[in-house]
Amino acid sequence: MFILIILPFLLSLSLYVLLMNLNSKFKKIILVSTFYAVTFIIIAYSMNHLQFENYFVILLGLLLLSLSIACPSVITIFYFEKTFQKKYEMIEALFFPLAAIPYLAFFIRPELIEGQPLPPDFFQSMLPLFGWIFDLAFKDANLSINYDTSIIVGLISYLGIFFEILISLFILCIIMRKIKETADDVGS
Repeated sequence: MFILIILPFLLSLSLYVLLMNLNSKFKKIILVSTFYAVTFIIIAYSMNHLQFENYFVILLGLLLLSLSIACPSVITIFYFEKTFQKKYEMIEALFFPLAAIPYLAFFIRPELIEGQPLPPDFFQSMLPLFGWIFDLAFKDANLSINYDTSIIVGLISYLGIFFEILISLFILCIIMRKIKETADDVGS
């Protein structure tokens, strides 16, 4: 469990340090997004071809969850790089993954029994912003829990948490930018 807590912070900080010297904000965002997409595909392929009882699947899932937390943090820092002073960006890279804590609380779900149908609000209980969209999409599919559907459901969950954290951090940075502008206006 300690690895789950510390890994997103280290990944976020590492990605930031690796890419901070690039000149273009667009290049940084594209590189992080591409890194996430390629890693997501590789891990998803690996998880799909391993036996479900293999503990390596759990480690891959934790790595994918950590990347789903770290990459939106770094993308947000690069997108809003002129919002704060340069000296605070490394601190942002270290602490932005903390915004994922509420989503992790939703992400932990009860165990599903094989053969049991997916609950009607399954995705909404994990992904509070967009889960209802997935619930609507899977409502008439009558999916039951088995090895194949658990991988699909898991991958949708990882993508969902990626986008929910990204949107939350964007909103947080927009609010912080407005507060900074207001404070600068009052100070001058």
